[in-house]
Amino acid sequence: MKKKLSILALVFFYICCFNKNKENESEIAVKKHTGPIAIFKWGTESCENTGIYDPQKYSIEEIKNTYALWFPYFGYHLETNAIFESLEDLENLNIKKLTREYNVKKALLNRKVVPLPYWQKLKSKRLKELGNEYELNKITMMAYSDPSVLLHNKYSSKCSQYTKALTSKDTTVLLKAWRNLIEMRKNDGGSPEKIMEDYTKAYHSKDRLLYARMELLTYGWLSCVNGPKTTWADNVNESAFDTIFISIEKKCPEY
Repeated sequence: MKKKLSILALVFFYICCFNKNKENESEIAVKKHTGPIAIFKWGTESCENTGIYDPQKYSIEEIKNTYALWFPYFGYHLETNAIFESLEDLENLNIKKLTREYNVKKALLNRKVVPLPYWQKLKSKRLKELGNEYELNKITMMAYSDPSVLLHNKYSSKCSQYTKALTSKDTTVLLKAWRNLIEMRKNDGGSPEKIMEDYTKAYHSKDRLLYARMELLTYGWLSCVNGPKTTWADNVNESAFDTIFISIEKKCPEY
C-alpha cells in the first residue's frame, strides 16, 4: 500500500513539475518577445486554449480562417451529394443547388490564412478535394439525363464496366450489369435477402430502367470511382496550429 502511494505521489509530482515547466516556458517566451502581442482563444475536442501571437506577423482574420481550415474540417464537404437510393431521392436532384453550395464553400476556403507553407499547402489540398467532389457529383447527376457525360471526363478510363452499361443503347446490357451489381452487393455482406427483395420489386416495376440506372450510378460507378480515400484532414495535427503562437495556455479538464 505504501509503495502504491509513493508511486502516485511521484506521478503527481512529475505532472505538477511538467505543467509548471510549461508555464515557465510560456512566460519566458512572452518576455523574450519585444514586439506587440495579441490574444486568440479557441477550443478543441478536449481543451480550451488561449494563445499569444504577434499581430505584426499574422492578423486576427488570418488566424480565425486558419482555425476554421483545421477544426472542424467536415464543414467544407458538400452536403448536396449525388447518392440516390430511391425514386423519391431522385426528386431532390438539383445541379444548381450543388453549384451554389460549391461556390459558397470554395469562397470560404479561399479566405486568407497565415502565410506559412504548411497552411498554404493545406488550403490548396482542400480546394482540390472540394473541386474533385463537386465535379464528380455534377457528372453523376448529369448522367441521369445524359449518360454520355460519363465518356468525356477525367474519370472515363476508370470503372469501364459501369460506363459501358450506362451508355449502351441496348437495355439488356444495362439490366445485365444491374443484376451483376446486385449479386456483388449480396456477397459483400449486409442483408442479401433485403437486397434481393428490393431488386425483384424494382425489376418488375414500370420504372425498372430508371432503377437500374440509379443503382449502377450510386452503388456501381460512383462507388468505384471514389474508392477508398483519405483526405488531408485526417493528417492535420494540433501542433501545426500551435506553432502560430508565441505561447499557449491549455486548460484540459480531466474526466
